Amino acid sequence: MAQDKMAAGLAVGGVLFPYAVGIASTAMLGKDLGSVEFYYSGQLQAWDDATFVWTLVAYGLGLLGCVPWFWGRLTILTPKGRLCAGFALALLAAVHFAAVFAVQFLCYYHAGGIL
Repeated sequence: MAQDKMAAGLAVGGVLFPYAVGIASTAMLGKDLGSVEFYYSGQLQAWDDATFVWTLVAYGLGLLGCVPWFWGRLTILTPKGRLCAGFALALLAAVHFAAVFAVQFLCYYHAGGIL
């Protein structure tokens, strides 16, 4: 029972971790967020490239954190049920991927990042 709670906690942390990294990477820009000089010097593009990689790595680590919980749920299903659940999980992961970057962009936009 404790192992199931730990797997569930790890899954929740894995889902939320990329959001935290995306929001923190936007917050770390600080006063440079709306700076025209920062934009025209090319540093904003370099920052965006770096934060994309950070968020992508966080997304991958988050998915790895979710594996024990998902695996525990998939093993009790029939083979056909596993196939359907696996497809649903892949679709959910794709939607989650888009949502992570959408939330990161919305935080960037809300903080005044669009010139």
